[in-house]
Amino acid sequence: MGNHFQLINLLMGSLKRSGADPSELDAVQQAVDRTVEFTRSFMNFAQCPASPSNLDLGETLKSALDLLTPSFADKKVSLQDRVDEFFNGAMICGDPFLLELAFGSVLQNALEATKSGDEVRVWAKCERSPSDLRLRALIVIEDTGCGMDQDVLPQAAVPFFTSCRDKAGLGLSMAVRIVEQHGGLLQITSAEGQGSEVRITLPVSRATPNPD
Repeated sequence: MGNHFQLINLLMGSLKRSGADPSELDAVQQAVDRTVEFTRSFMNFAQCPASPSNLDLGETLKSALDLLTPSFADKKVSLQDRVDEFFNGAMICGDPFLLELAFGSVLQNALEATKSGDEVRVWAKCERSPSDLRLRALIVIEDTGCGMDQDVLPQAAVPFFTSCRDKAGLGLSMAVRIVEQHGGLLQITSAEGQGSEVRITLPVSRATPNPD
Protein backbone atom coordinates (compact mmCIF):
# COMPACT_ATOMS: atom_id res chain seq x y z
CA MET A 1 0.00 0.00 0.00
CA GLY A 2 2.87 2.32 0.76
CA ASN A 3 4.10 1.91 -2.83
CA HIS A 4 0.74 3.11 -4.15
CA PHE A 5 0.88 6.26 -2.03
CA GLN A 6 4.46 6.86 -3.14
CA LEU A 7 3.38 6.58 -6.79
CA ILE A 8 0.56 9.10 -6.21
CA ASN A 9 3.02 11.56 -4.69
CA LEU A 10 5.37 11.13 -7.66
CA LEU A 11 2.50 11.79 -10.06
CA MET A 12 1.56 14.86 -8.03
CA GLY A 13 5.09 16.16 -8.47
CA SER A 14 4.86 15.66 -12.23
CA LEU A 15 1.53 17.51 -12.40
CA LYS A 16 2.98 20.46 -10.46
CA ARG A 17 5.86 20.72 -12.91
CA SER A 18 3.43 20.58 -15.84
CA GLY A 19 1.63 23.71 -14.65
CA ALA A 20 -1.60 22.22 -13.30
CA ASP A 21 -3.84 24.40 -11.12
CA PRO A 22 -1.97 24.72 -7.76
CA SER A 23 -5.16 25.05 -5.70
CA GLU A 24 -6.58 21.81 -7.10
CA LEU A 25 -3.28 20.02 -6.58
CA ASP A 26 -3.12 21.25 -2.97
CA ALA A 27 -6.62 19.86 -2.34
CA VAL A 28 -5.63 16.49 -3.79
CA GLN A 29 -2.39 16.48 -1.78
CA GLN A 30 -4.28 17.17 1.45
CA ALA A 31 -6.67 14.31 0.67
CA VAL A 32 -3.73 11.97 0.03
CA ASP A 33 -2.02 13.04 3.27
CA ARG A 34 -5.21 12.40 5.27
CA THR A 35 -5.59 9.00 3.64
CA VAL A 36 -2.00 8.09 4.48
CA GLU A 37 -2.48 9.17 8.10
CA PHE A 38 -5.75 7.23 8.38
CA THR A 39 -4.15 4.11 6.89
CA ARG A 40 -1.25 4.35 9.32
CA SER A 41 -3.62 4.80 12.27
CA PHE A 42 -5.78 1.87 11.21
CA MET A 43 -2.77 -0.41 10.76
CA ASN A 44 -1.61 0.47 14.28
CA PHE A 45 -5.13 -0.13 15.61
CA ALA A 46 -5.32 -3.57 14.00
CA GLN A 47 -1.99 -4.85 15.33
CA CYS A 48 -1.77 -7.63 17.90
CA PRO A 49 1.16 -8.32 20.23
CA ALA A 50 3.73 -9.96 17.98
CA SER A 51 6.46 -11.36 20.21
CA PRO A 52 5.61 -10.78 23.89
CA SER A 53 8.66 -10.45 26.08
CA ASN A 54 9.53 -9.21 29.54
CA LEU A 55 9.72 -5.44 29.41
CA ASP A 56 10.26 -2.59 31.83
CA LEU A 57 7.13 -0.42 32.00
CA GLY A 58 9.17 2.49 33.32
CA GLU A 59 11.38 2.46 30.23
CA THR A 60 8.38 2.08 27.90
CA LEU A 61 6.54 5.02 29.46
CA LYS A 62 9.73 7.13 29.38
CA SER A 63 10.14 6.44 25.65
CA ALA A 64 6.60 7.65 24.99
CA LEU A 65 7.20 10.78 27.08
CA ASP A 66 10.53 11.56 25.42
CA LEU A 67 9.01 11.21 21.95
CA LEU A 68 6.28 13.78 22.63
CA THR A 69 8.19 16.22 24.86
CA PRO A 70 9.17 18.48 21.90
CA SER A 71 5.52 18.71 20.78
CA PHE A 72 4.45 19.81 24.26
CA ALA A 73 7.22 22.41 24.30
CA ASP A 74 6.22 23.74 20.86
CA LYS A 75 2.62 24.19 22.01
CA LYS A 76 3.77 25.63 25.36
CA VAL A 77 1.84 23.00 27.31
CA SER A 78 3.53 21.95 30.56
CA LEU A 79 4.27 18.20 30.77
CA GLN A 80 4.76 17.13 34.38
CA ASP A 81 6.38 13.73 34.92
CA ARG A 82 5.53 12.47 38.41
CA VAL A 83 6.57 8.84 38.04
CA ASP A 84 7.34 7.05 41.31
CA GLU A 85 10.95 5.89 41.54
CA PHE A 86 9.80 2.34 42.25
CA PHE A 87 7.85 2.28 38.95
CA ASN A 88 11.11 1.85 37.06
CA GLY A 89 11.80 -1.86 37.05
CA ALA A 90 8.13 -2.84 36.98
CA MET A 91 8.11 -5.82 34.63
CA ILE A 92 5.30 -7.03 32.39
CA CYS A 93 5.10 -9.63 29.64
CA GLY A 94 4.04 -7.77 26.51
CA ASP A 95 4.86 -5.96 23.31
CA PRO A 96 6.97 -2.84 24.01
CA PHE A 97 6.11 -1.21 20.68
CA LEU A 98 2.35 -1.52 21.21
CA LEU A 99 2.44 -0.38 24.84
CA GLU A 100 4.54 2.65 23.91
CA LEU A 101 2.02 3.32 21.14
CA ALA A 102 -0.84 3.16 23.67
CA PHE A 103 0.84 5.53 26.12
CA GLY A 104 1.75 7.87 23.26
CA SER A 105 -1.81 7.91 21.93
CA VAL A 106 -3.20 8.94 25.31
CA LEU A 107 -0.53 11.63 25.66
CA GLN A 108 -1.20 12.88 22.13
CA ASN A 109 -4.92 13.05 22.87
CA ALA A 110 -4.21 15.09 26.01
CA LEU A 111 -1.96 17.42 24.02
CA GLU A 112 -4.67 18.00 21.41
CA ALA A 113 -7.22 18.79 24.14
CA THR A 114 -5.03 21.49 25.68
CA LYS A 115 -3.94 24.98 24.72
CA SER A 116 -0.89 27.09 25.50
CA GLY A 117 -0.49 27.47 29.26
CA ASP A 118 -2.37 24.27 30.11
CA GLU A 119 -0.81 21.34 31.92
CA VAL A 120 -0.61 17.57 31.46
CA ARG A 121 0.47 15.49 34.45
CA VAL A 122 1.65 11.89 34.31
CA TRP A 123 1.56 9.76 37.47
CA ALA A 124 2.81 6.19 37.64
CA LYS A 125 3.36 3.75 40.48
CA CYS A 126 3.08 0.08 41.45
CA GLU A 127 0.56 -1.02 44.02
CA ARG A 128 -1.46 -3.94 45.31
CA SER A 129 -4.94 -4.32 43.88
CA PRO A 130 -7.48 -3.72 46.69
CA SER A 131 -9.66 -6.56 45.40
CA ASP A 132 -7.14 -9.45 45.15
CA LEU A 133 -3.83 -7.92 46.37
CA ARG A 134 -2.14 -8.74 43.08
CA LEU A 135 0.67 -6.46 41.98
CA ARG A 136 -0.34 -3.94 39.32
CA ALA A 137 0.93 -0.81 37.62
CA LEU A 138 -1.15 2.34 37.73
CA ILE A 139 -0.53 5.05 35.13
CA VAL A 140 -2.62 8.23 35.28
CA ILE A 141 -2.52 10.88 32.56
CA GLU A 142 -4.56 13.98 33.38
CA ASP A 143 -4.88 17.32 31.62
CA THR A 144 -6.34 20.75 32.29
CA GLY A 145 -7.74 21.02 28.76
CA CYS A 146 -11.21 21.47 27.33
CA GLY A 147 -12.62 18.20 28.67
CA MET A 148 -15.67 16.39 27.29
CA ASP A 149 -19.35 16.74 28.06
CA GLN A 150 -21.25 13.72 29.31
CA ASP A 151 -22.81 13.04 25.89
CA VAL A 152 -19.41 12.74 24.22
CA LEU A 153 -17.57 10.89 27.00
CA PRO A 154 -19.18 7.44 26.46
CA GLN A 155 -18.13 7.58 22.80
CA ALA A 156 -14.57 8.78 23.38
CA ALA A 157 -13.03 5.31 22.98
CA VAL A 158 -15.38 4.11 20.23
CA PRO A 159 -13.43 3.38 17.00
CA PHE A 160 -13.72 6.15 14.38
CA PHE A 161 -15.52 8.55 16.71
CA THR A 162 -13.89 11.98 16.77
CA SER A 163 -14.88 15.55 17.43
CA CYS A 164 -11.81 16.85 15.58
CA ARG A 165 -11.76 17.37 11.84
CA ASP A 166 -9.15 15.41 9.89
CA LYS A 167 -8.62 12.90 12.73
CA ALA A 168 -9.11 9.16 12.32
CA GLY A 169 -10.81 8.68 15.67
CA LEU A 170 -8.67 5.66 16.52
CA GLY A 171 -6.23 7.00 19.13
CA LEU A 172 -8.08 6.26 22.38
CA SER A 173 -9.81 3.15 21.01
CA MET A 174 -6.40 1.80 19.97
CA ALA A 175 -5.01 2.50 23.44
CA VAL A 176 -7.97 0.69 25.05
CA ARG A 177 -7.49 -2.29 22.75
CA ILE A 178 -3.75 -2.56 23.42
CA VAL A 179 -4.13 -2.23 27.19
CA GLU A 180 -6.85 -4.90 27.24
CA GLN A 181 -4.67 -7.20 25.09
CA HIS A 182 -2.11 -6.97 27.91
CA GLY A 183 -4.65 -7.90 30.57
CA GLY A 184 -5.20 -4.33 31.72
CA LEU A 185 -7.94 -1.73 31.92
CA LEU A 186 -8.20 1.84 30.62
CA GLN A 187 -10.78 4.19 32.14
CA ILE A 188 -11.62 7.75 31.12
CA THR A 189 -13.23 10.46 33.25
CA SER A 190 -13.82 14.00 32.04
CA ALA A 191 -15.83 17.15 32.59
CA GLU A 192 -16.38 19.88 30.04
CA GLY A 193 -14.10 22.82 30.73
CA GLN A 194 -12.24 20.96 33.49
CA GLY A 195 -10.02 18.52 31.66
CA SER A 196 -9.80 14.74 31.41
CA GLU A 197 -8.15 11.87 33.24
CA VAL A 198 -7.11 8.50 31.82
CA ARG A 199 -6.29 5.72 34.29
CA ILE A 200 -4.44 2.67 33.01
CA THR A 201 -3.91 -0.42 35.15
CA LEU A 202 -1.72 -3.30 34.00
CA PRO A 203 -0.77 -6.56 35.72
CA VAL A 204 2.85 -6.61 36.84
CA SER A 205 4.91 -9.76 37.19
CA ARG A 206 7.67 -8.14 39.24
CA ALA A 207 8.59 -4.73 40.69
CA THR A 208 11.85 -3.58 42.32
CA PRO A 209 11.40 -3.24 45.16
CA ASN A 210 7.99 -4.84 45.58
CA PRO A 211 5.34 -2.63 47.18
CA ASP A 212 4.20 -3.69 50.63
